[in-house]
Amino acid sequence: MNLIQKYNIPTPKEKRVKINETLSFDTFPCVLKIDLPIHKSDIGGVITDIQNNDELKKAKEIILNNLKKHDISFDENSEFLIQEEVKGIELIIGGKFDGIFGEVLIFGSGGTLVEIEKDITYIDTNADENEITKAIKKTKISKIFPEFRGKKYNLGAVIDVIKKLQIMFNNENITEFDINPLIVNEKGAIAVDVRIKEGKIK
Repeated sequence: MNLIQKYNIPTPKEKRVKINETLSFDTFPCVLKIDLPIHKSDIGGVITDIQNNDELKKAKEIILNNLKKHDISFDENSEFLIQEEVKGIELIIGGKFDGIFGEVLIFGSGGTLVEIEKDITYIDTNADENEITKAIKKTKISKIFPEFRGKKYNLGAVIDVIKKLQIMFNNENITEFDINPLIVNEKGAIAVDVRIKEGKIK
């Protein structure tokens, strides 16, 4: 998250804890995730809507049992990520460096069904706010803005995040990245899960 935070992109409160340490947190509801390079939701490596520290400890045991059931290896250096739970609509914003076309951003519906829904659009890293808005409106998920089923969603906050990611992608040594999900609600847009691959070659 450090690089995301460097560009003032909002992130939830979080805490990393070694797998053998006692878990505690001071913001609820929260989410507990095992920090391993796996599809966490597929094997029960994520538990949401945890309301207190007793539930947090129980969630740890459930995740550890799920890892064992799926023969997922871990050791004393493995970590849990405890994260403030943010409610809203899940979006994805990603970027990829292409040797011919340079840096390109994607925007669309996020979450666990992103590969099935394939509701995405492309945004140039030099696009202005008007062009960004037009690109967003090409997606089905854009219908939530400014309000959907009685709930408001902050389009301005999403555009602000995209503009900051344009700068980050142009300035940093990044081959590709994705934020999935970027959760948007009435208050703003928060980068919950971030993956960054360094090593851009021009």
